[in-house]
Order: sequence, then structure tokens, then C-alpha cells
Amino acid sequence: MFCSKGCFFLFLVLLTLNIVARAVEEEEERKNIYTNSWAVEIVGGDEVANRIAEKHGFNNIGQVGSLTGVYHFIHSESPSRSHRSLDHKHRDLINEEEVIDVEQQVVVKRVKRDHVIP
Repeated sequence: MFCSKGCFFLFLVLLTLNIVARAVEEEEERKNIYTNSWAVEIVGGDEVANRIAEKHGFNNIGQVGSLTGVYHFIHSESPSRSHRSLDHKHRDLINEEEVIDVEQQVVVKRVKRDHVIP
């Protein structure tokens, strides 16, 4: 008898914690503003980067500065700003054999600091 009440109570506690954790996670995700721009690290050079970009509906803008093997992809069919990340696009890219790392770019909010007069 005790186990059934105790187990049920434990189940309710765990369920509540799960719901709260998911709500916090969703709130954190909403704070970010995701762009349709991606940084993709690829082994194999420009030809491989172009092939992967085209295969998944991206435009390869080119190498990012002097970072060897890091390319700037834009997904023109996605909104330029969104509160949700495109996890399925991340999975598609990271599953490519030549792709080392993928990161959807987020908008960085700038905050102007007040001058402090001594």
C-alpha cells in the first residue's frame, strides 16, 4: 500500500520537474534570435562545401575570413530572424561525413553602458 502511494507521489514530482525543466528550456530558446546564417566547418575544401550547401538548400557565401575550412552558409528559404532554431537543418549538415562542426548564428544584442563620472 505504501509503495503505491509513494510511487505515485514520486511519479508526480518527477513529472512536475520534467514540465518545469522543459518550460525553462523553451524560455531560454525564445531569448535567442536565430538567423538563417550558419558557420560550417568542413574538410575537403571549396568544392565539398559547395556540394554540401547545394545538397541541403544552402548558399555557400564562402570561407569565413582566414579560418581555414570554415564556411558561411545561408538558407534563403528560412526566415532571416526567428525565435526557434532549425534543428533539422543542423542534423542534416552534421550528418555529412566531411562536416566537423555546425553552428546556426544568433543575433548578439548590444548594450550601451552609461558613463560613470567619478
